[in-house]
Amino acid sequence: MANSEARPKVDETHTVGDVDIRIEIYDGSDGGYRVWPYIVKRNDDKKVGFTIEGTFDTVEAARAAALEAGKKLIAQGFHKD
Repeated sequence: MANSEARPKVDETHTVGDVDIRIEIYDGSDGGYRVWPYIVKRNDDKKVGFTIEGTFDTVEAARAAALEAGKKLIAQGFHKD
């Protein structure tokens, strides 16, 4: 898990329908990259995190994994509660 004092290498937001996928990517301890993604409901600023296990060789691979997983969760209604 990310150290609360660590700053993400990448912090970006991607809009998918009426929600955003926020992606934070950190340098991993093994030289790769770890990703912490969230689904953010824009109408009430509720942020729900989901897990992406493992490390990635590139920032692009970490981003792609987070977007793919986030879009699947959104399609399944994960953001609606």
